[in-house]
Amino acid sequence: VALYFWVVTINTPYESPVIRDNKNVRVTNILDFDLFIINFSLSTLTLFLCFTGYAYTTIIITDYTHKSQYLFNAYEKILLEGEFMLRLIDLREDKDLTGTEIAKLLNVSQPQYSRLELEVNKITSDKLIILSNFYNTSIDYILGLTNEIVPYKRSYSNTLKLKELRKSKKLTGKDAGEIIGLSQQQYSSIEKGEYKITYDKLITLANFYNTSVDYILGITDVFKPYTKPSFEIE
Repeated sequence: VALYFWVVTINTPYESPVIRDNKNVRVTNILDFDLFIINFSLSTLTLFLCFTGYAYTTIIITDYTHKSQYLFNAYEKILLEGEFMLRLIDLREDKDLTGTEIAKLLNVSQPQYSRLELEVNKITSDKLIILSNFYNTSIDYILGLTNEIVPYKRSYSNTLKLKELRKSKKLTGKDAGEIIGLSQQQYSSIEKGEYKITYDKLITLANFYNTSVDYILGITDVFKPYTKPSFEIE
């Protein structure tokens, strides 16, 4: 509508203001010119506000759409691909602890721990075991793989069961390495305990062997996986 009146206004003929000394002064010319300026200004302002409002609304809708799509993709991954949501922040805040205090527990700096919480850096198995004992819950719960807070009975052997699980499936070190995107040499170092495995690879292996991360790391002797979380999208 604003665009229509703007186009009509600039296409409306008008006469330039004329000032004469005789009695036939065209006063209406000045009035026509003033009305043109007013109409043109108001129409232009209205048009500008309309376009600005449209652009702002578009930005808001686009941002909301992207956020909604992100959340939907996150839920879709959780439901269909067994993805996870770390509970590092929730567990810390439930105990009213600061990131600095947990950083000291893990023997890392506060910025380093902050990057673990934000998943900029991937937390490794050794730190997960410490947190599991500290919060008295399973690593699977920390990683969001289950909603069961109470862990299985602890064995405290802390003996990696990767070799045992690999042989139960009759896999080679190369086969097992390919499952988590590592070379045979890298996987061998993890299996021997020479290299700490990151949480994402632990989750992949737990899903592959259909067991818990706790069992893989030797925290429990219970092979049965924890109950998977259920999500409802309203």
